[in-house]
Amino acid sequence: MIKNIDLYYNKYTEKELMDNIDNLSVYSILITQKNLSKEFIDKYILNEDYHYCQKEKDITIVNIQIHQPQYFN
Repeated sequence: MIKNIDLYYNKYTEKELMDNIDNLSVYSILITQKNLSKEFIDKYILNEDYHYCQKEKDITIVNIQIHQPQYFN
């Protein structure tokens, strides 16, 4: 099982992240895991069903632009 702290020290595949999504902060995923696909960002990072704290609810398009610029390509 992947924990939030692990995200800061390791890179994971989107499949691994999806399999552990209920244990992870989408904000932590956003800022630590680079080159996430647009589909992953839409389905998990921007989906309020996966937001469990205010920091996650406050994710904006600017956060995505800073941490996942490929989203806009």
